[in-house]
Amino acid sequence: MLVRPEENFNRGPYGKLTRESLAKTLDYLDRVMAPLEKSDMEVPDGGHIRDDLSCAANLLRHACRLGLARIEAPEKKIENIPAALRAELAAELKLILAEYQRLWLLRNRPGGLADSVAVFAPLLKRYQAAVRSEPPSKNHHE
Repeated sequence: MLVRPEENFNRGPYGKLTRESLAKTLDYLDRVMAPLEKSDMEVPDGGHIRDDLSCAANLLRHACRLGLARIEAPEKKIENIPAALRAELAAELKLILAEYQRLWLLRNRPGGLADSVAVFAPLLKRYQAAVRSEPPSKNHHE
């Protein structure tokens, strides 16, 4: 869903998604991640581990929110998600990717980072292009 935003949302694995299943997944993520915030890992990089897991959970939450938005959109297309919500999703994904990049550089060399982040570029492009391409509202005064 995040790396192939052009996929038809009415078929294949996406076609089986429902509001209920995505809402349950969001609830499950919240329940699973809650104890992590209070955990005290007794390893030198415990904070980094916690941040890695939180970032992964945030990507999963974003996928669920995108799925919910697509289910509500006409034809289940990203371009048909209301402009304000697309802008919100784009901003959220940018924040997640900034954290992803920060975490990458804590554990890895810069090589490979651009390729790793680039897999999300088509989704960001769809969010942003859709927001920019929406026609202005027309006021009819008669």
